Amino acid sequence: MSIEKEKRRFIRHLLVSPLEFKIEEKEKNDFEKTQTVDVSEGGLMFMSKMDVEAGTLIEIKMPLYHKVFKIKAKVCHTEKDDSMGLFKIGVEFVTYTDAFKVKLIEQIYLIEEYRVL
Repeated sequence: MSIEKEKRRFIRHLLVSPLEFKIEEKEKNDFEKTQTVDVSEGGLMFMSKMDVEAGTLIEIKMPLYHKVFKIKAKVCHTEKDDSMGLFKIGVEFVTYTDAFKVKLIEQIYLIEEYRVL
């Protein structure tokens, strides 16, 4: 039995927030509406009806503080959640704006502050 080495550089924070995503390479591809499971400074996890192969580039639309940010991300792993009939998709951010990073860090800070209460 092997234990997989932890590859994350950032702490995950539970956050359920709406998001939309689509696979970049597909021409006729609508955005799938879903929600996040958790986020970090380096990426996030969300639920999907479809299995997306690791290494796939996707485009994400994520609302934060009354603004919708468009982010490019790469799928790192997928895991089937049999209880829900959905896939957990873990991604790392590839390209994003400084404004997005600031807003995401603000959101993470608020989550941490709430946990202390």
